[in-house]
Amino acid sequence: MVKARGIQELEITLEWDATMDDLRSLSKAVAKANVIQLTVHGTHFKSPALDVVNRRRRFDPILQLISNTSIQFLQFQGFDNFFSRITKSTLAPSSKLRVFSVQSGVPFKDKAKFFNSRIEQFSALTSLELKLNHPHSIVKVAHGTLSKLNKLESLKIDCGDTSVTANALEGKIQDVKTTIKSFHGFNFDDFKFLEDERFTDLTVEETIDEGLLTDILRRIPKLKHLQIGCKTERLLATVDLVISARATIVQERRLACMQTIELMDEKLTSFDIFGKCDDKKTYMQSVLTFKEDSDSFDMRSWIRLKGGMSVAGSRLVNDFIRQYGWSIVLLDEHQTKNTTFAAVLDAIPTTRESQLESLWLDSRTFASDGFGRLDSIIKRSPNFKDLGLYVWLGSESDLKKAQSLFTRHGSRLSMLELHYGLHGQWLPRIASLFSTRNSFPNMVSLGLGSQFCNSYLSSCVSWIAAMVSAPPQATSPSMHSQSLSQGIVNIHNARGDSESTRSWKALKKIRLLGVKLQPEEWKTVIEAIDLSELQHLDLYESNITHESFKLLVDRIPDNNASK
Repeated sequence: MVKARGIQELEITLEWDATMDDLRSLSKAVAKANVIQLTVHGTHFKSPALDVVNRRRRFDPILQLISNTSIQFLQFQGFDNFFSRITKSTLAPSSKLRVFSVQSGVPFKDKAKFFNSRIEQFSALTSLELKLNHPHSIVKVAHGTLSKLNKLESLKIDCGDTSVTANALEGKIQDVKTTIKSFHGFNFDDFKFLEDERFTDLTVEETIDEGLLTDILRRIPKLKHLQIGCKTERLLATVDLVISARATIVQERRLACMQTIELMDEKLTSFDIFGKCDDKKTYMQSVLTFKEDSDSFDMRSWIRLKGGMSVAGSRLVNDFIRQYGWSIVLLDEHQTKNTTFAAVLDAIPTTRESQLESLWLDSRTFASDGFGRLDSIIKRSPNFKDLGLYVWLGSESDLKKAQSLFTRHGSRLSMLELHYGLHGQWLPRIASLFSTRNSFPNMVSLGLGSQFCNSYLSSCVSWIAAMVSAPPQATSPSMHSQSLSQGIVNIHNARGDSESTRSWKALKKIRLLGVKLQPEEWKTVIEAIDLSELQHLDLYESNITHESFKLLVDRIPDNNASK
C-alpha cells in the first residue's frame, strides 16, 4: 500500500480477530498511502478477550484515521460495540472528512455526551451514517448532531427495522424520510418520534391494521408522502379508510399536508407492465393524490388478475372495479375465465373521467358483444394508449376473431402473444393478412409459439423476420426508450415520441416459445432481429441451433441491454 502511493479508494476486510497492534499498523499504512476513501469491514472481530489490557481502546488506531489530512470518506462496517471500545482522546479535529459511516450501535446512555462533544470537530462533514439501538433516540440524536454540523446535508440513522434519512441545510432539518419494516408487536406510541413535524415521508413494508393506519394519518402532522405494503385483499378497505380519514381531518379543520399515498405489494416493488409475475397471484396497487387542505383526490390503480379468476369468484376485484374502476390505469385479465371484468369496467358510471391507458385481454374469452364492449371502453378513456392481446389460433372461429381484433385495433397493440395451436395451420393465414409490422406499428412486445406444436413453420419464416425487424427509417432513439417501468406512476415509457419519422417501434421484448425452424430459417430470423432497444429475448423450447445462437451472440453490441 505504501509503495503504491496512487491508491485513492480502499476497501478492506479484516478476516481475523485483529489486535490493537494490527489496527495500528493498518492505520499507519493508510496514512502513508494518502488514501482518500476508506471502508473497513470488521465482521470477524470477536469479543475483546484477546486484548484484555487495551479492551477499552482497541479501536482507537483506526478511529484516529479521522484526523488523517487526506481521508474524506471513512466507513466502518460490522464493528461490534464500536463506541464502547474507544477512548475520549481518540477523536481529533478534522477539516477534510466529508462522509463518516459507522455500522455499530451508538450507546447513547453512557457515551452520548462524549459523542456529541466530539462530533462537532468534524466541521466539513456533509454526510453522516449512524446506528442506534432504539428508535426512541432518533429525534434527540438528529437534533443534537445537526446543530453542531452546519455543512451536513444528509444524516442516516439505522435502528434495525427502522431507518431514517434526514436532509439538512445549514444545520437545520428540512425533511425526514423514515422506513419501518414491521410494526408487528408495536403500536404507534412506540414510534412517537414520528409526531415531530419534520417527519414528511414514511414507508412501511407490510400491511398494517386499520387502527394503526388511522393513527399514522392523524398523528403525523407534516406527513406528505406515505408508502405502505398492502395485501391485495386489503386494498379496497384501505382505500376507503384513507379517503374517509382525510375527509374527517379536513372537516375538523386540522392540518392536511398529505399529498401522496402509495399502496403497493409487501415487497414495495413498482408495478412493471412487462415484468415477470406469478400467474397464481392477483396484483393490485393504487396511488392516491390529494390537494392541500382538501378532501378531493385523484387515484391511479393497476390490476393484474390471476389465472382462472372469474367475477363470481372474486367479489373483492368486482367491488373495487365498481367503486373505483375509473382509476384503473392497467387491467390485465388475459388468464381469467371470461371478459366480465372488462364488462364491469364498461358498466361503471361516468361520474369521473376514466384513467385507463392499457387493457390486456384474451381472445378466447370474447363473447358475442365483446368487440362492442372493447370499443366502448376505449372510446370513454381519453388517455388510452396500449392494447395487449393474447390470441389463440385453434380453429376457424379463432382466426376470424383474431382478424377482427387486428383490423380494428392493430395500430393500438403494444403487446401481442400469438399461440398457434397444435399444428400451426392457422398462422400462415394471419401472416398473409397482416404481412408487415405496419399492421402493428406500436407493438413493443411480441410472443409467438406453442409448446405442443411439432410442425415446422417454414411458410412463416419471412413473416416472423418481418415482425422482429427494425423500422426502415433509422432515427435517434426516443427519450422514452429507457426502462419500460421506472416507478408505479410512470408506467408507459414504452411509447415513443418520434412516430412521425418511424414506421414502427422497435421491439423491447421477444418470446419465441417452442418455435421449430430449419437451421437456415433460424439464420434468417436471427439476422432480422432488431437489437437496438431489445431488453428481453426468450427462446424457451425452440430448436435453435448452436450456430444460430452463436450468430445471435455475435450480433449483440457491447452496450446492448438485452437480457
